[in-house]
Amino acid sequence: MKPIEITHNLYMRFNQHRLIVALADNKTRRTHFFLSTGLLLKYFQGRKAIKKNKAMKLLMIRFLRKILILLRLRNIVLMVRGVPLYLELLLSMLFKPLSHLFIDPFTGELIDEIQKTKNYLNFSTVIFTRPKPFGYQKTKKRGRVKRKIRRKLVKVNSVID
Repeated sequence: MKPIEITHNLYMRFNQHRLIVALADNKTRRTHFFLSTGLLLKYFQGRKAIKKNKAMKLLMIRFLRKILILLRLRNIVLMVRGVPLYLELLLSMLFKPLSHLFIDPFTGELIDEIQKTKNYLNFSTVIFTRPKPFGYQKTKKRGRVKRKIRRKLVKVNSVID
């Protein structure tokens, strides 16, 4: 009898400036864990401006690497949804070995990726869904003050639009 091949889906959803990562079982579609930049905010005194920061997304990806190494999953399907922002950089950070030691909470042993054998992540497939926004894109509206200043500039310079 052939053993059942267990695959997991790693969803990376890009929603404008937000990045949401979830790991789900392919067969049951149950979510094992969910990551977003908002979950890490409490370690940065809850400053919301950091949420959309590129460095926060990179920190989240390094945390994702630690989790994937500890879980030791075999077949992972990477599913990218939306228009990926910094995808090349995020994937390079995901596959780059960690430069510091950390403790495996299940066994209690130290994991060192620099000195010992590297823990390679086993991604079998990469799937892109909805890579382009084909619908109507709302233009950013100008604020009341900016409209007022613009009207005065147009009146002074007599610019015809």
